[in-house]
Amino acid sequence: MSDEYILNMRIAKNTSRYKRASKSVRVLRGQVARFKHINPDEVKIDTEVNEFIWSKGIRNSISKLKIEIVTDEEGSLMVKFPSKETVKEEQPPAEEKQENKEQISSK
Repeated sequence: MSDEYILNMRIAKNTSRYKRASKSVRVLRGQVARFKHINPDEVKIDTEVNEFIWSKGIRNSISKLKIEIVTDEEGSLMVKFPSKETVKEEQPPAEEKQENKEQISSK
């Protein structure tokens, strides 16, 4: 079972400059634990998500993060980036839209 969320990580901006990335990780764990009503120690963060949080360095934290929460068999939660199957399909090209409009108007 998985759920998608967009988290506001701006809370980490309120801490001192050299603690922002680590604060972002704690905020992420805390928000996921609050959503799912579990202990923050049971939340596991995927390495890709962790590397993305730390990619801007310790001082410059991210402001928003789109995640997918996956429940393991053991009951612990894994925080990942949304898989590509769950992301919305791309918009059809403009040519197809124009053809669809013409078909509708001709009826």
